[in-house]
Amino acid sequence: MKTEEAESQLKKLREEIDVIDEQILLLLIKRLGIASHVGRIKSCLNYPIFDAERERELLRRLKGIAKEKVTDVQPSMEELTDALVDEMVEGVFSKILSLSRCVQEKKISEGAHR
Repeated sequence: MKTEEAESQLKKLREEIDVIDEQILLLLIKRLGIASHVGRIKSCLNYPIFDAERERELLRRLKGIAKEKVTDVQPSMEELTDALVDEMVEGVFSKILSLSRCVQEKKISEGAHR
């Protein structure tokens, strides 16, 4: 592959990544908005913010989906082992769940101060 062709491909791929990153960001914002509503409802029901069983089940389900779909979505990712898929899901969604709990805590504390 010639340098010019490689640079062109690199630019195109980075543009695709930029679009995907924006989509992820918008979905994350939407998810956190929903988590905020969940926090309000949990407060009304006197439920704790952290539900270990719910989070374990969510991570288990998402790991299963990722393992099943990874090569359907991106055939070049066949080298991803189940352990790497688990690590990816665990790392990304543990952070998302943590952010969701923070949003819920903030919503509950705002409600307590009103």
